[in-house]
Amino acid sequence: MAGTKIVCTIGPASSSEEQVRALIRAGMNVARMNFSHGTADTHREWVQRLRRVAAEENSPLCIMQDLSGPKVRIGKFADGKVFLSPGQQFVLTDQEILGDASRVHVDIEDLPGLASGCERLMLADGMIELRVLSVSGREVTTEVVVGGFLSDRKGIAFPGLALPIDPLTEKDLADLEVGFSMDVDYIALSFVRGRHDMEELRHRVDAAGCRAGLIAKLERPEALKDLHGILEASDGVMVARGDLGIEMAPEEVPLAQKRIIREATRAGKYVITATQMLESMIHNSWPTRAEASDVANAVLDGTDAVMLSGETATGDNPVRVVEMMRRIVEATERSDELRRPERRREIADEGSEYLAIAWAAVEMAEMTGAKALVAYTERGNTARLLSKRRPRVPIIGMSQHEKVLHQINLGRSVVPELVRDVQGFDSLIRVVDSRVQELGLAETGDKIVIVAGLQVGVEWKTNVIKLHRIGSLE
Repeated sequence: MAGTKIVCTIGPASSSEEQVRALIRAGMNVARMNFSHGTADTHREWVQRLRRVAAEENSPLCIMQDLSGPKVRIGKFADGKVFLSPGQQFVLTDQEILGDASRVHVDIEDLPGLASGCERLMLADGMIELRVLSVSGREVTTEVVVGGFLSDRKGIAFPGLALPIDPLTEKDLADLEVGFSMDVDYIALSFVRGRHDMEELRHRVDAAGCRAGLIAKLERPEALKDLHGILEASDGVMVARGDLGIEMAPEEVPLAQKRIIREATRAGKYVITATQMLESMIHNSWPTRAEASDVANAVLDGTDAVMLSGETATGDNPVRVVEMMRRIVEATERSDELRRPERRREIADEGSEYLAIAWAAVEMAEMTGAKALVAYTERGNTARLLSKRRPRVPIIGMSQHEKVLHQINLGRSVVPELVRDVQGFDSLIRVVDSRVQELGLAETGDKIVIVAGLQVGVEWKTNVIKLHRIGSLE
């Protein structure tokens, strides 16, 4: 069983009942709803289908809403697309015109002022590069450095420039209401600049009475300057390497990824590694060896989840992609690289009493040869903290709340399990003893470690570690 979780972006290629069922069976743990595309009605239909099929498959599928954010886009072309040749001049204007091979509209205020602060501009997710030559009136004249086909509504980036745009747009606020109505498990905010952006989102989520967790998408260099604050204000972060690789030099992205994963682990927060992980499999049957290494390195770095975007949203064979992702993850997790003592020390860090309990429980499990760790959790925090300690045994995250089970399914090595009728600590021990045997994770005489609270059912009261021998209920 893979410990690292797989996030699949749902789209036209993966939204049918047949595809959803096959993706769950192949290893999908989290379904990402990308609100940059599709309509509210489409997303509602897909989420209803996902929840129904997941229930039929007995899967605690986690659903994440990914808000569009303030991505700056060009306008439309008279012919839908143009080809830009290296060396040609290309004009960007804030005038609302239909574009052609010589000019196009850009939908942002003070385009000339912003462009004057940049030496280069990037289009179409960094595939096309423009050099700024001059700014005059309402127009920016550029030279094409790296050309290619450019189609309607592609994104434009201003590398190194902090754009004066709030990450929550009017569209995002409307989409939030849709997410609330669908009771999504996580909400991902795009283009986060700092702690205050996540605090504003938290305020809106709390005011709506929503219990969704919050994921900060790290796509801008300024976010890395406030990484500690963002982690404190979030439930997890996403290493969004596509936009991050446009905003900063490509050679800096791998080290940024490692730093983000390391800091998220120390803070006890979830981390998702995203963008172009198996990109070639959108149309090909096999990944490149570089892509396989990329996935493996993210696992070795300690990511909780790896994410697929176009591979599952619009690709030719989404199920095959997930199967390949799972194969790479499982092979990596069997490696001795994850068992090196120095790697264990890297993830040890000072923290709260709850972090101390989690660390002690993992050490006890490994020193005694326990078959599993069991966390009874009211809000998912105990299971999350155990997961961040990267134990070598499975973590059974037990809760009586289905939403909590969906949320902890994002955690590495966590197996969510619904339990009912737990009346107290002694009752919990009996339920755990029986359920672990039913799952085939331990037999009579085997040891497990249970982390819970003496007052079962009370939030924030994790204060007990019990070494339990299966079958011993006296």
